[in-house]
Amino acid sequence: MTYKIMTSTSNGTNEYWSFVKVDSTSTTDFSSTVLDDVEAKLKELMKSIPITKIKVITEIAFTSDLIFI
Repeated sequence: MTYKIMTSTSNGTNEYWSFVKVDSTSTTDFSSTVLDDVEAKLKELMKSIPITKIKVITEIAFTSDLIFI
């Protein structure tokens, strides 16, 4: 199963979700089949983004649940 991470962004009027990129200079979405990699990326993101603004999804089902191991 492949996991991707999305973050919520607001432009003042609307709130929307976008995929997290591999890094700040990349145009490639972060994705991983290894939960340890997903956890590491989440820990990095949570340094600057509130947990309520982060979602982990799969290609099979979209969910609001955050996955931690």
